[in-house]
Order: sequence, then C-alpha cells, then structure tokens
Amino acid sequence: PDRLAAIGVLGNANSAGAVMGAACLWLVGGGPRGSRWGAWRWVGAGILLVFVLLSQSRSALAGLLLVAVLTGLAPHRHRWSPQRLALMGGWVVIGIALVYLLGQRGMSLRPQIAARTLQMIAAGSWHGLGQGSRFLIHVGRQTLTHTHNLFTQTLLQLGWPGLLLLVALLLSALRTGLRWRHRPEGRMLLQTGLYGLVVTQ
Repeated sequence: PDRLAAIGVLGNANSAGAVMGAACLWLVGGGPRGSRWGAWRWVGAGILLVFVLLSQSRSALAGLLLVAVLTGLAPHRHRWSPQRLALMGGWVVIGIALVYLLGQRGMSLRPQIAARTLQMIAAGSWHGLGQGSRFLIHVGRQTLTHTHNLFTQTLLQLGWPGLLLLVALLLSALRTGLRWRHRPEGRMLLQTGLYGLVVTQ
C-alpha cells in the first residue's frame, strides 16, 4: 500500500513520519498538566499518531513505543496502578503487532548499507571526509548519498572527533532532560532525545 508523506522536504514518508512523531511528543509533553487545552492536545496528538501509522515509518513507530514504555517505567510521583500497567501492556502489544506487520517490508538494505559504510570508514582517515563532503554508497542497484544512520554518517564525515562530540552532546541533553523531567521542558527534551536516537538509526 502507498505510504503517507507530506510535501517539500517532508515528501519522503520516513522523514514525514519522524517529524510528525516528534510533534506528537511535543504536543503531549508540553504545557502544564490539567490545563483547559489538555483535551485538545490529545486530539491533536491522536491525529499526528494516525499520520505516523499511515506513513509506515518503522523507526518513528519504534521511537514512540520506546518513549511510551520508558515513560511508563520511569520513577514518578504517581504510584503504580492497574490502569498504568494495562496501558503499558497495551503499548507492548501494539508495538509487537506493528513490528510484525511493518517487518514484512524487510530490512530495507540496512545491513548492506551499514557494511558498505563501515568499509568506507575503515578505508578513510580518522578525521573523516570533512563536513558537507559528498559521497556515494552503492548497494545493489541503489546509489545512496547518506548512510541512514546518524552515528555512521557523523563518523564518515567528521571522523572520531566528531563522533565523540556528538555522543557527549547527546549524553548531556539526556542528562539534563532526566534531571528536569518533572517540568514540561525537561520531559520534552528527554523524550525527544530518546525518540531521536531511534529515528536516526
């Protein structure tokens, strides 16, 4: 079946699904709890979630599932309840179903792309090809201009210094989000960071 996408730079289904998934997280996590606009936020988040489902973006769905499960497992002032456990169980069931259904499309050459990228990294220098450098990855009959992975893309272009800086930045962002998770800004930072780690793989 056709996959839903947007227009312009979001004309790709994966990119559109990833952006709509992030917007869904911001809509749910932002703003004070119990505000009069709370119900409308959930309606908007539901519409965005339907978009993500129709885009069939496996990485976006996996990212949302990870955030939902970890948010449910994270210690919070609210006590455990049967409703909370049931909600988490529902997310797990939905996640398994989505992985099964969307997995019918295969791995989309991800293993071959990763293997070819690692060969290029090993053949290059420790400081990478340079920021903004152009390269081509030939896999089967396809020619790609990116590695489909944030870490290998950074390592290929910026080398080990760039990769270490990226990891340090991500860890700092996650630490800050975890520290301030009781505030809307902290929750959004933490959830977006976890979500981004999955979507960019």
